[in-house]
Amino acid sequence: VKADRKTAVDWYRRAYEKHNYTDISLNRIGSFYRDGENYPEALEWWRRGESKNYPTCTANLGWAYRYGKDVNADWQQADGYFKRAIELGETDGFSEMNLGDIYWTGGSGVDADRKTAVDWYKRACEKNNSSDDSLNRIGKFYSNSGKYSEALEWWRRGESKNYPACIGNLGWAYYHGKGVDIDWQQAVNFFNRAIEFGHDAGIAEMNLGDIYWTGGNGVKADRKTAVEFYKRAHEKNNFTDESINRIAHFYINDGNNQNYPEALKWWRLGEEKNFCMCTANLGWAYYSGNGVEVNWQQAVIYFERAIAFGETDGYSEMSLGEIYYAGGNGIFPNYEKAARYFAKALAKGRKFSDDEMAKLAESEYQCGDGYYLGKNNF
Repeated sequence: VKADRKTAVDWYRRAYEKHNYTDISLNRIGSFYRDGENYPEALEWWRRGESKNYPTCTANLGWAYRYGKDVNADWQQADGYFKRAIELGETDGFSEMNLGDIYWTGGSGVDADRKTAVDWYKRACEKNNSSDDSLNRIGKFYSNSGKYSEALEWWRRGESKNYPACIGNLGWAYYHGKGVDIDWQQAVNFFNRAIEFGHDAGIAEMNLGDIYWTGGNGVKADRKTAVEFYKRAHEKNNFTDESINRIAHFYINDGNNQNYPEALKWWRLGEEKNFCMCTANLGWAYYSGNGVEVNWQQAVIYFERAIAFGETDGYSEMSLGEIYYAGGNGIFPNYEKAARYFAKALAKGRKFSDDEMAKLAESEYQCGDGYYLGKNNF
């Protein structure tokens, strides 16, 4: 017999008219209408089941209130239905899983409580109901508490089921030495497996990029491979100032040819995201004329933007000090601005050469002289 759920529902309804029904039959009628997005009809049948203390129908009412299907989303109400379904004998862990999700994030009238969420996830697991999210979250809960051995136990359970997020976090553990000895080769294996099993957040690719960029702990540095992984992470909308900046640097430092147009393309992508390192390197390009014509006015704009975006190493301040000390390319010399920028770079811990210290001292001297003698444009 070929499956035909519409015909099945017709028979279940006829049985209901003769007062013959079960949790399964009423739930299937409701689920049929849910799948057709006829939520009012689905709710009607689940409510009939709930009035008979049927756990599956009761649990699906919880689902409706959790996601706001023909009712306002109300997680307190959902919480009540899920707990009632468990009391009525639900056996598949569906309600426990949903309660774990609700308490993990909180919302719609329920406060987040991750300890409670983990308790529910564990109870779902006892009923053989688990997911990548639930096992990964249990592991994260213990990891955030510093209980790495416990975290690893849950991630390994997920790994045995080929859950990609759990596998990726095993890679993280071996990458950083959390609960195990640092072993980057093992980390690489786990990260690659996470990708193979469909991990779509780009986290594994980002970590692989970091590993191959620097190399170490059993893995040889390979910046070409690192860049390939950074690009794949970027395709999954996972990127950082550092990853984009490293891609750009590869094209001017590590490639066979210095490809400034490609480097500039990546720095511009970073600048659009308000990334300070990428923005500062655009300033460097216009300051030095690499890939673009020398334009110190444009360089000043980018260096100032990098500072506004939170650059911390003093590179932009140092560059601005150099520009205002020397003057040129549309920028007038200004010893006061030079002195202030040099001083800010120094305050951020920027190391100065003897020549740079001399420029700072000269700029401060010229400022003192200018104020003493009443000069303009010093």
